[in-house]
Amino acid sequence: MTENNLSLGQRLWKAYKNGDLEELTRLSKNKSSAFPYLQEVVKAHVDRFPKDGTKGRPEKVIEEIIKNISTDFTKVLEEFWNRENIYGFGDTQIRHIYHKVMHDR
Repeated sequence: MTENNLSLGQRLWKAYKNGDLEELTRLSKNKSSAFPYLQEVVKAHVDRFPKDGTKGRPEKVIEEIIKNISTDFTKVLEEFWNRENIYGFGDTQIRHIYHKVMHDR
């Protein structure tokens, strides 16, 4: 890790802890060999919290899976993992989103 990478990591962590999505997005434009997927990961995180009051990306994906594939949780779980593995969500996290989406239907 270079000093620049450490500094970037510290600034990323601070922005993440503070929920500063604009700063995270700005920082994600920095090229760094230590963070090769930075833009993709930050975009996925930011997409969880849309500013326009709509549902976040995980909720939208689960909604689409339920509508077009199955309401069975196991099938939803597998399909979510296939489509959105960038999140690294475990089954408990996905189950929480699933129940919320099912409740809101």
